[in-house]
Amino acid sequence: MISLQDLKRNYVKLYSEIKNYIWPFDTVEDLANLEIACFNRFPDIDEIRNLFRKLRSDMFSEIHEYDELKEAVENFQEFIDADEQIYSQLTSVTEEFTNESIEETKPRKESGKGRRDNRPSITVSRAAE
Repeated sequence: MISLQDLKRNYVKLYSEIKNYIWPFDTVEDLANLEIACFNRFPDIDEIRNLFRKLRSDMFSEIHEYDELKEAVENFQEFIDADEQIYSQLTSVTEEFTNESIEETKPRKESGKGRRDNRPSITVSRAAE
């Protein structure tokens, strides 16, 4: 599986080489479409391959003329051809309460110490149906 983070890193490496050249507007537009596809939250590998194929054909003569550009393009091509799936690690989870109410209660005492714990406690209860 292709990691979303690795996809982004590989795109940035490709872009860092492509930006060193002057391109026609159509090529820049194809590059922008590829960037959007690569930085999507849930990218489609087939779409990325199609967009890259189009970009590569736009740059055909320059690829064969400049070795650094050729290497960057070939590395990105190898990377996206490595697997059929892209995965993304979910970094945060949001809880949602439905048909429930949340009420904040008074601060509670710590057991046996006589001091108050200043953290509010939250009680979740079902709403009347």
